[in-house]
Amino acid sequence: MVPGLLQTPDYTRAIVAGKPGVTGEEIETAVRDRMARKEIFRRASPPTLYAVLDESILHRPIGGESVTRDQLAFLIEVARHPITIQILPFSAQVTAGLLGGCLIAHSATGPTAAYIDSPVAGKVWGGESEIETLVRRYQTCRSEALPQSVSIRKINERLDQEWNWS
Repeated sequence: MVPGLLQTPDYTRAIVAGKPGVTGEEIETAVRDRMARKEIFRRASPPTLYAVLDESILHRPIGGESVTRDQLAFLIEVARHPITIQILPFSAQVTAGLLGGCLIAHSATGPTAAYIDSPVAGKVWGGESEIETLVRRYQTCRSEALPQSVSIRKINERLDQEWNWS
């Protein structure tokens, strides 16, 4: 799925609503919190984000066609500095990304950390060997991902297609 920092509110709602037993209030709190985290990109000196997204995001109907179309259009809109969007095509031979996504944060003034989400809870990793393993997994995925220009073209092509979801 699309990472939280790149999600639209409706896409987030659809993702969070899939959690068994979640209430409407919990969904709206999650949406509000996730959207607030995106404000980091409005800073005078925002962080750089490199996102490698599996091609399946172009085809999986999260929240229905209009929600998914809006989400894909949003990815095109934000695909400029400081955000780079790359699609990992189905044809890629890499399997490292299939094990799950992660967020790796580098800081010029502090230690590197990683965040991995799971169905139970997210976890922050700070150990050197864990970070090294995650960086290698990420680099392997990115090496087979399409360049941003080709990725954006692929997203646009998907938006131009007729969608037949039942």
